[in-house]
Amino acid sequence: MDAAPSSPSLDCRTDATKASGGPICWCQVSEHGINFTVNEAKSLQASAYMKRGLFHEWQLAEAHYSTSEEHEPLQFGLNLSTLVECLRILGGGGSGATPLLPGPCPCLAGECMLHTMDVEPAEPILMDSHTPVRIVIKSDALHDGIAELEWGGDTGARAQKDKRLCLRVALDPPQLSLTAPGRRRRLSPHWTVAHPRPLRCEQVSSVDLGCEMAYPPESLVHFEAAEELEFDYRFSLVHLALRSIRESDETCLKIDSQGARPEEGFPSDMASCSNVFLEFYVFPLVDDEQVEAGG
Repeated sequence: MDAAPSSPSLDCRTDATKASGGPICWCQVSEHGINFTVNEAKSLQASAYMKRGLFHEWQLAEAHYSTSEEHEPLQFGLNLSTLVECLRILGGGGSGATPLLPGPCPCLAGECMLHTMDVEPAEPILMDSHTPVRIVIKSDALHDGIAELEWGGDTGARAQKDKRLCLRVALDPPQLSLTAPGRRRRLSPHWTVAHPRPLRCEQVSSVDLGCEMAYPPESLVHFEAAEELEFDYRFSLVHLALRSIRESDETCLKIDSQGARPEEGFPSDMASCSNVFLEFYVFPLVDDEQVEAGG
C-alpha cells in the first residue's frame, strides 16, 4: 500500500468567489469540444469554439454525448474575467502557452477552481437563410485596414464612442468598402477591397489630401455578392474583433439582408490555434436613437 502523500510545506489560498463583475460567458460542452458565447451591448455576440483535440486530457460523462439515449446537454455560465485570470495564472503571463507550474514539484502545486453561475443561456443568433454576401480576406490585410480607420475625426471620448463604420458592397466593379468618417467630417479614412485589382487603403480629407496604402491582390481570397448592400456599424464593437482577426490567417465576412455581419476567424498555424475557431456577430445601427441608447 502506498504511503499517503505528504502535506505541502506551504498552502496559500485566495477566494475570488465574490468577484462577479465583468461579462458572463455561456459554455456549451459536447463530445466534440467547448463553445463559449458572450453578448456585448446587445449588438455584438462573440463565440469561441475549442475542439477537444486542443486538450491533453478530455473526459466527458456518457450522458452528455449526443449519441446517448439519455442525452443531457452540458451547459453553464462562467464569469469571463475570472476564467481569463485563471488562464493567466496557469499560462505564465497569459501567453497562451502550456500551463506552467514553476518550482520543486513535491512542494509546489497550483490549482484554479471555477464555480459555475446560474444565468440565462445566450440566445443563439440566426442569420437570414438568404445571405447575399460572402467575402474571404487575408486577416492581416483586414486588420491593417480597420486599424487605419481609427485615425481621423474628433478624438474625444464621446466622438470615439459614437464613431461609425460604414460597410458597402458594390457589384460593378466587385468591391468592399469600409469607411469611418470623423464626427466633423474633416477626415474620412476609406478602405477599399477591389477584385481582382490590388487592395487599397486611403485617407481622404475634405481638401482631397491623404495617403494611400497598397495591398497585394492575393489579400482577397474570395468575393461572392448577389446584391449591393450598405450598413453602418458601431466602430467600437468592430474594434473588439481586431485581436482575433490579427491572430488568424483568413477572415470570412458574411452579411445577410438585415445587415447581421458575422466575422469568422480561421485558424493560424503559426499561432498553434488549429483547434480554435472564433466568430463575431455584429448588428448594424438602424437609427440615431439606437446610437444614443448604446445598442
